[in-house]
Amino acid sequence: MAGVMKQKTDEEERLTREEEFRIDQRIRIGVILGAALILAYLAYCAVKKIQIGVVYYVIVGAFIVLYWLFSDVIALKLKHGFAGRTAAQKSAYLKMAAVDLVGVIGLGMFLVSGVGDSGNNGNSGSSSLIGAVIYLVCFMTAKRLRLQYEKEPSADDETKAAEDKRDEMSPLPTAADREKRQVTTAERLAALNRQAQDAREPEEQSSSAGKEDD
Repeated sequence: MAGVMKQKTDEEERLTREEEFRIDQRIRIGVILGAALILAYLAYCAVKKIQIGVVYYVIVGAFIVLYWLFSDVIALKLKHGFAGRTAAQKSAYLKMAAVDLVGVIGLGMFLVSGVGDSGNNGNSGSSSLIGAVIYLVCFMTAKRLRLQYEKEPSADDETKAAEDKRDEMSPLPTAADREKRQVTTAERLAALNRQAQDAREPEEQSSSAGKEDD
């Protein structure tokens, strides 16, 4: 049953660009709302003259975790992102997701050190700068990896992907495969027999020549 479910998942078709755009649009709206929530809390603390503390850190932490999950994990599942993709494209996406995770951690460092600890820690400025640099580097790297993921595969890549998919869907040998192996084995035996005969012929000729000399 598990094998059937796995094959069904692998055979899911990719969504159209319009459907993918609608999913991305919803995620962007969620990101905007999350950023608006952070800004609203900062404005509230400024008006009420409340010191930024644990609540702000919780909001920022939840924001960056949910941002990464929805952008790189849930969006991939909703869009059937691995359907029809080659192994190289899947590898590029997984690398991109890992880089994105490091990037959002850098973004969290920037938001926490640059705002939350601005009045409490003398090293907050350097930590904030490091977080911003990490985020920018990861953003550029992830952009390059996404281009590799979205690049349309060549004819050779598509053929290889189809063969890999066929091998995954048909792990057991078919009758044609067994017949092919039998033919290959018979050909090998025939070749060995020919080699043995070729090796015996010089010996027989030498023995015949010796008898004629006698």
